[in-house]
Amino acid sequence: MKKFLSAFALIALLAGCLALAGCGWDQTTLRSDKPVSRAKATNDIAMPFPPSAREIYYFFHAGGLQEYQLFVRFTVESNELDRAVNDILADHDKGNQQQLGYSSLSIAEAPDSPAPADLQPMPWWNPKSITNGFYRAATNGQPFEIRVDLSTHIIYVSASD
Repeated sequence: MKKFLSAFALIALLAGCLALAGCGWDQTTLRSDKPVSRAKATNDIAMPFPPSAREIYYFFHAGGLQEYQLFVRFTVESNELDRAVNDILADHDKGNQQQLGYSSLSIAEAPDSPAPADLQPMPWWNPKSITNGFYRAATNGQPFEIRVDLSTHIIYVSASD
């Protein structure tokens, strides 16, 4: 009986350790609060930045079993706005291994933007400042969205799990 209890205690201890290991010990956080180059951003985060991408800021966090947050902001040339958004959506579909539907709304019709309060300060994240733009978001309930400021050519991308 003692052998059974000690084996059971060992198994319980190992199971507890494995559960804890999957709950946040393997965390990755990448953050740029100053603008970085396209090369640096491409090296740090997987996003198809267009050739003219500049003034790139990002916050990326992944850990545990389902911890995931991504906030990216960058500026592009006006003639690359639509293509940049389409490339980001196609890349998102590729990552999900399925073609998702995306809503398309004017910025005035868009829901409130995600507020990364626990990530502050993030003064570069200000999609509420957009007055002339559009919004694209996954229609399957997945928290993935893009906001585009047509006046300043800034693209905001957010995703979480």
